[in-house]
Order: sequence, then structure tokens, then C-alpha cells
Amino acid sequence: MPSGRVSRQNATLLGSILFAIGIVAAFQVSLLSAAIATFITLSCLLYNSLAKHHPFFGPLNMGLCRGSNLLLGVSAVPEIIGERWYLALIPVLYIAAITAISQGEVHGGKKITGVLALLLIAIVLTAVLALGLLEEYTAIAALPFAIFLAIRILPNFIKAAREPIAENIRNAVKIGVLSLIVLDATVASGFAGLYYGLFVLILLPISMKLAKVFAVT
Repeated sequence: MPSGRVSRQNATLLGSILFAIGIVAAFQVSLLSAAIATFITLSCLLYNSLAKHHPFFGPLNMGLCRGSNLLLGVSAVPEIIGERWYLALIPVLYIAAITAISQGEVHGGKKITGVLALLLIAIVLTAVLALGLLEEYTAIAALPFAIFLAIRILPNFIKAAREPIAENIRNAVKIGVLSLIVLDATVASGFAGLYYGLFVLILLPISMKLAKVFAVT
């Protein structure tokens, strides 16, 4: 759109069609799935129209989009939503951290934002292991993935917090977005075992290859 190769009208039409397809597809599963899909659609529209420019509500809004995406998948078995709704809080905080620090990816950011993002990441890493308090979650199976996640994202976020220049922030955001797969693998391994975590992790090298073709930040 910035280059003029796609008009706003065509982009709006395509986006509307894709949103509609998503909601209709979710409706085939259950009314709950359709409601979650509708919430995601409204959250996306709110973010792009208003919230993205707000230092607090922008990251929160984007986090809600990602957390709702997780719940949309969980809603394939609707009764599980009531039992596992709290899992959505993990991607909400994780994506909020990435979105918060990403606000400086063009002109540079503030150290306080980087520190806040690091704090949220630390909460997320603690949370994926604290799930071990649940009987059906095996923290020892999730631990290798959690360590891998920490090794991937913490150095870049620490660097961006110490020196919040645009380049450091873009690198942190890119690694953070791609590492969402590692976060998913961590939770999957805790609930379903090591092999399920590894199966999800296979998506990481594929995404890293695609990231060379498409802009991640």
C-alpha cells in the first residue's frame, strides 16, 4: 500500500473477505468458535485503526489478538475453553512484550520500554514452567524448550533494552516473533510430551527460511 501498488479499497476488500472466511469457518465448529473469531476480527480492526499508536493499549490489544488465536484453536473442543482459558494469558504477555518494544523499530525506542518488555518475557518464561503445578503438565518435558526460548530471545531483548536503537529493536522483534513457535512447542511438550514439542518446533526452520523472503517486523 505505501508503494501504491495496492489501493486502500482493494486491500479493504481482500481483508474483509479473509475475515469473513475465518468467521464462517469457525462457525462450522461451534458458536463459541465463531464468537472468538469475531472477537479476533474486531480486535484486529481496533488495533489497526486506533490502538497501535498507544504505548499501553497497543501492545495489550495485539496480545489479545494472539491470545484469542490460541483460544480459537482450543475451541475445537469447546468444553476445554472453560478449563484452559488461562493459557491465553501467556501469548497475551509475550506478544505484548514484542509489540511494546517494536514501537521503536523505526526511529529507536526508550530504555524503559525495553526493560518492561524484558519483565514481561521473564513472566512468560516463569509461567510456562509454573504450569508444572498442574497434574497434567510435565515441567521437565517443557524445560529444554523453555531454555531454548530464553537463549533465543533474552540476549536480543537485553541488547535492545541497553541500546534501544532501531537496528537492535528490529532484531529483537524478529527473533521474538519467530520464537513464538518455540513458546508453542514449550507448552505443547508440557501437556503432550517431548515428541509433540519437537513436532511443533519443526515449524521454526521453515519460518526462518520464509523470513528471508517476507519482512517479519
